[in-house]
Amino acid sequence: MADNVSITAGSGTTIATDDCTTAGHTQIVKLAISTDGSATLIPAVAADGLLVNLGTNNDVTLTSGTVTSLTQMNGAAISMNSGTRDAGTQRVTIATNDAVPVTFTGSTDAATQTTLASLLTSSQLIDDTVYADEGAFTLASSKIKAVGGYAVAHNASPDATAAGTVGIGIMNRHRVPFTIGGHPNVVSASAFVADSDNGQTNAAIATVSAGSKIVVTRISVMASNANTANVACKIGFGASAVPADALTVAADILAHHPGIPPGGGFTIGDGSGMLGVGADGADLRYTCGDPAGGSLSVTASYYTIES
Repeated sequence: MADNVSITAGSGTTIATDDCTTAGHTQIVKLAISTDGSATLIPAVAADGLLVNLGTNNDVTLTSGTVTSLTQMNGAAISMNSGTRDAGTQRVTIATNDAVPVTFTGSTDAATQTTLASLLTSSQLIDDTVYADEGAFTLASSKIKAVGGYAVAHNASPDATAAGTVGIGIMNRHRVPFTIGGHPNVVSASAFVADSDNGQTNAAIATVSAGSKIVVTRISVMASNANTANVACKIGFGASAVPADALTVAADILAHHPGIPPGGGFTIGDGSGMLGVGADGADLRYTCGDPAGGSLSVTASYYTIES
């Protein structure tokens, strides 16, 4: 059978139908969105068919394809950049694990487009610094994240960061990092004890006030070959005195020799590590016997640090 049928033979009036063969004719009906007494049809697009009003703040969920544009019911295009429409805001939701690219086109928001381009460039630059294990690296062209430090001149004392906070590592002006023992303000001090000075008791090599500590990195004690007897020497931390000897353990003693022979001596540390850290406000002190007929020198390298 052919599509469409006449209401009454010879009247010239025809009803639009679809010839469904054995099922007969199916009438074609247009939808309307008008009020009573009116006949306004629902708008449609010839190529795409019926337009759907999503309403306010409804989601559009995509499972495949590429979004290039959205159109409002009044025919105006929705900006994919701003995502706004007459009745509210539209959101485009990409289903989980679906690789659906969203293309931003036709936007008049140049600032947003510039921001998007900048974010893309930034993410690509970050990715340039990621290497697999044993990945090839070419000097002057390959990229890597730089780990820097704060350059400090020798003989300078850097400012102190508060305990429990993040601090920037320091390095010298040739970019060589300062490490423990390589503090930029290591001090070397020496006490020379002559025969005429007799023995010394609790003499200070370095002093600090409350709020600071002494960190010792090297100690050297040398006896003159002219000495006529062995000389005892003890070095340690104390606010007013070197800690007393004890059969058990005596804390804060860095070195103790009961009798350095003439021409003898000892050295502890090479300046690259910490030999000991004094208590808050504790001085570095020494006690020694009389270097009869000669002398005794006590030398220490150290730096001070906030408690």
